[in-house]
Amino acid sequence: MGAEQEHIVLSHMTAFRYWRLASAGLIAMPTRCRVNDLSQATSTLRNINPAHLAWRTITPAVLTEHGIVPRSALEPGLRLLASRGAIPAFKDLASAVDPSADTARCRRSILHELVRLLWSKTDSGLIGLQTAPERPDFSYSFPLPLDVLLGERGARCPSSTIRPHCHRQPLPRGALWRINQSVLIVSPAFLVAQLAGQCVGQPHIVIAGGVELAGTYSLLPPGYVDCGKLIDEGRDFIAKDGTLLGDGYAHSQPVLNPSLLSAALTPGCAGYSTAKAAGPYIISGSASPFETDTHTSLSPRYPLGGFSAGIPALNTPVHLSPEAQALYDNKQTCVPDALYSGRGRQRVDVEPGGDVWHGSSWKQDNKRRQALERDGYDVVAVSWDEFADFSRWSLIAESIVARLRFSREPPSTRNREKQALVHADLVNPDLLRDSFGLPAEE
Repeated sequence: MGAEQEHIVLSHMTAFRYWRLASAGLIAMPTRCRVNDLSQATSTLRNINPAHLAWRTITPAVLTEHGIVPRSALEPGLRLLASRGAIPAFKDLASAVDPSADTARCRRSILHELVRLLWSKTDSGLIGLQTAPERPDFSYSFPLPLDVLLGERGARCPSSTIRPHCHRQPLPRGALWRINQSVLIVSPAFLVAQLAGQCVGQPHIVIAGGVELAGTYSLLPPGYVDCGKLIDEGRDFIAKDGTLLGDGYAHSQPVLNPSLLSAALTPGCAGYSTAKAAGPYIISGSASPFETDTHTSLSPRYPLGGFSAGIPALNTPVHLSPEAQALYDNKQTCVPDALYSGRGRQRVDVEPGGDVWHGSSWKQDNKRRQALERDGYDVVAVSWDEFADFSRWSLIAESIVARLRFSREPPSTRNREKQALVHADLVNPDLLRDSFGLPAEE
């Protein structure tokens, strides 16, 4: 086997963006490789085959095939449908739906028509919007500069296209995966360790990032929405004020195995204690950003800015009694969103819900709730409005801990302040989506 050729190693925020898009099926999934050092890592694209960098731009054909469109495309697309007589003329998004019709069915039919118009597998399918004055650019390009990893002897050559990060210790086993012959990427577990190194003292950010990588959803780049998900789940996608609901994430496959995190940490490295504190709360199973937010705020201990509710089982099936099955369409199992276990047999299912996440499935949700309560579970539904208001959310969180019958001292003033700071980060729509609050430079 020949010697490894010079390559770049994607790391930090660029790597996080890549793993998100790969897990959603929008770009090639990396594969394991035998390279485990940075001796051939470079900080220049000069000797990299341009064909090996094609992943930097995702074409409209790929995005629309997966139902991903810019948020700004929805209203122009609907107005184009109206101009063709496919739907009635409307004043704004909220009025695009005939209020006399069955709302969910009507809105789904409109989006299906938009699918036919915009979501062709070829770029020619987008010609219909060329006459629209607000026709958006459907392609997505990775933001520059790209974050790359270098060894201690690597030449650090920052530029408008590359931001190098130096790693001076031996790499953990399995830290590098391969995208193609010229491009490698840090593993999801090592990526979490990097995130901890840049977010020292902020374990909640590390928890949120890790839970996303281990979950079944991926945040989309800013400004993009997955309308196919909205159609498939039958959710109302327009609020009363005309704004779009439920945007910004796509269903995906997990790329992080939380059990591998400890092996990716090097004692004494930057952020080691932060990663160790976050580690127990990085768990599999989260299906939405809202589930991750509530878990990250509710589960961790007081000193980490949480409410000390313990570690839940996320979206894990539980068996129902025959009596409960009769209430839930004779289904033998049920899947609570976040199931917490307390003292004795106390069990609390926390259901992040509301119009955004469960807007059209309330009847089924109600049956599920009745079945769980029949089997002795406490069910606590939390709307986004309740979570976004810290004073309301803190009362709900404290009531959940009380239902679990844990003997907890009230949080100190300092811990209370930490809870508020963590909550403020979690309700910031941009913080976890694109930058994790990190500075532009290393």
